[in-house]
Amino acid sequence: MSTAQRRNMSPAPPLLHAILQRRSRERFDPVRPLPEPHLLSLLEAARLAPSSYNLQPWRFLWTMRGDPDFAEVLRALDPGNASWAGDASALVIGTFTRAGRRGRPNRWAEHDLGMATAQLVLQAVASGLGAHPMAGFDAERLRASLRIPSDLEPMTVTAIGWPVDESLPPRERLPLERITSRGRWPSGEER
Repeated sequence: MSTAQRRNMSPAPPLLHAILQRRSRERFDPVRPLPEPHLLSLLEAARLAPSSYNLQPWRFLWTMRGDPDFAEVLRALDPGNASWAGDASALVIGTFTRAGRRGRPNRWAEHDLGMATAQLVLQAVASGLGAHPMAGFDAERLRASLRIPSDLEPMTVTAIGWPVDESLPPRERLPLERITSRGRWPSGEER
């Protein structure tokens, strides 16, 4: 969306402000603690996410910097992620179950976990925190070290903490006109 288009929209609602502020930060204050009630408010935002058939297939594990399990999660991260995630105040592991309705698998479980994780991240930003979801980790190592049951699939680890000012490059997103169309798909349009 261009700056001119943003100006022509109605006043930016608070959620859009948080969305515009959201960045995948890799620098957190390595000393400042995150009070547990703050983290629980983020998890509450995730809990309230919509899900297909209201199955709520997500389950979250969390650990705070200094906990023994925090080090276990760091060891399961890919080296590039582990190099900065140790400064986060908390690490939240998002898992999902495929158990669905009437004995059928839930085809939308990953989507639903993604929605819950997005709400967690946006609540973090709205609370002045930084949050960085990651997919670069060894799921089986996490499963073994944190005793994650076999019916739950670890899908994401989100680092959360107090952001340190950092110079971030401009965010690159496709223009709104490129990703939306009213009604039918226009003929000859690229995807």
